Amino acid sequence: RTKRPLLLTIISSSLTVLFAFVCLKVFETSTQFKYFIEALFRVADVPGTSILMLPLAYTLGAIVNFLLLFLMFRKDFPYIKSTQFTKTFFKSFAGAFFMGYVTYILLSVLEPLFSTTSFMGIFLQGFISGIIGIIAGIVVLKLLKSEELDEIYSALKTKFWNAPVIAPQQEEL
Repeated sequence: RTKRPLLLTIISSSLTVLFAFVCLKVFETSTQFKYFIEALFRVADVPGTSILMLPLAYTLGAIVNFLLLFLMFRKDFPYIKSTQFTKTFFKSFAGAFFMGYVTYILLSVLEPLFSTTSFMGIFLQGFISGIIGIIAGIVVLKLLKSEELDEIYSALKTKFWNAPVIAPQQEEL
């Protein structure tokens, strides 16, 4: 039992590297797949689009890793109901989707305000969009009454704010 997480880490890392080679090979040999990816991301005229296979391979590896972790979790804890997974998954997915949507829209809105030819302009555009997107995701999770968000908040609150001070006892001289 104690060796399973290490084995899973090795397998998922190896699969991610394997997926990178496979995706790159398919990208180089299949013109339909290459044109699909380039049209999807609107990078048909950009050289070096094969680099897009790295995030695709990482995503495939993360999906396989999730499935393996989920199967091992179900094997170790068969008594936990699947409705708990579904509810948590829906809330997390909704928060992540809304966060990404708000960030994407804000990138378009902020584009005229910042120079996209300088590092600082691109950084500020991405930073502001990302921060507001994160806030929007937290708001969605709060509206959905996410128990996980409440747990994170209470953990941070006790960790940084209202933590009791531990003082050493007075020793007699």
